[in-house]
Amino acid sequence: MLSEKMMKLGKKRSVIRELFEYGNRRKAEIGAENVFDFSLGNPSVNPPVCVKETIKRLLETEDDIALHGYTSAQGDAKVREAVADYINRSFGRHLTGGHIYMTVGAAASLTISLKAMAVEGDEFITFSPFFPEYRVFVENAGGALKVVPCNTEDFQIDRELFEQAITPGTKRLF
Repeated sequence: MLSEKMMKLGKKRSVIRELFEYGNRRKAEIGAENVFDFSLGNPSVNPPVCVKETIKRLLETEDDIALHGYTSAQGDAKVREAVADYINRSFGRHLTGGHIYMTVGAAASLTISLKAMAVEGDEFITFSPFFPEYRVFVENAGGALKVVPCNTEDFQIDRELFEQAITPGTKRLF
């Protein structure tokens, strides 16, 4: 037996995904160089040269098994320490690598974070327009998503609607 709730959430295509597919069709029709697709947050510019150089260097010098294998679930310890050091230098914090949990992409990070924070019935608030998968992530974690529409004249947060949305059951805002 499958979860009816998750089946329903998974079958509902979001506008942002439809825009992505439309962009792919237009690329085939008029050429990729003529389509600027900002629907899913894919890069629209080339990465810095140092990124390409680092990837090449790693491919040429590192052990293939280590390079292409899994790291610890929370991420490589040295990388987490380097991230913590960067945050400490940049923002005057006092973090260690133990405070850092690395994920691949926002979806994984949001899913893990929401599952860690939410208990059945918690409310989460987001502002419209928002990434449609937020609803899937929140509901999968047992929460309910409240959407506060923006002011359509200037697309700023409608403070009055936001304040009305906050209840004793409100857990987080994102």
